[in-house]
Amino acid sequence: MGRFFLAMVIVSIAIIATLRRWRPSWPGILIAVVFAAVASSVLALPVETIGSRFGGIPRSLPEFVWPNLSWDSAQHLVIPTITIALLGAIESLLCARVADNLTTLKRHDPNQELMAQGINAEVIDLRTLRPLDKATVLESLKRTNRMVVVEEGWPTCSISSEIIAIAMTEGFDDLDAPVMRVTDVDVPLPYAANLEKMALIKASQVVEAVKAVTYR
Repeated sequence: MGRFFLAMVIVSIAIIATLRRWRPSWPGILIAVVFAAVASSVLALPVETIGSRFGGIPRSLPEFVWPNLSWDSAQHLVIPTITIALLGAIESLLCARVADNLTTLKRHDPNQELMAQGINAEVIDLRTLRPLDKATVLESLKRTNRMVVVEEGWPTCSISSEIIAIAMTEGFDDLDAPVMRVTDVDVPLPYAANLEKMALIKASQVVEAVKAVTYR
């Protein structure tokens, strides 16, 4: 059973890695799970399942049983409860806001739309600009293999230009798609409120840029 399980794991990882490299828009994890399930069923592989390990899934609702709580048991649950809460908080922070705190995308959170479309974005809020915190940029690029630079400023001779240059010169091997940037319109910022709104970054532009680098 061990060797069949190991072989299934290796094949599943190979499927996920291959699709991520050559077909990034395909759901690699879902395809690997379906392949493993079909292969185990059709070939009758001796691989442990939920049914074989835990006796199957009950088809009826469980009976309600009032838990026997005591002060001693509650004390043992404090640390696991805090740990689970912290892990949930960390996971929620990893689902980034896409634009950093300097942007004014207040009327619409683009990350909510991206999450609804199955795109989990990682945001990095640079600690310093001079010197530029390029280590954070390159580490994020290694994890995601894609980059969208959002800056509330002009595109020419900007911080976003420098970040893109760093990604291309020092992180080129990690890129699976061209780096894209979203900036204000390259005009002097108007004083009129309606014209200023047209010149500033829009959430829809961030969403479209992220979809472009993920080939959606």
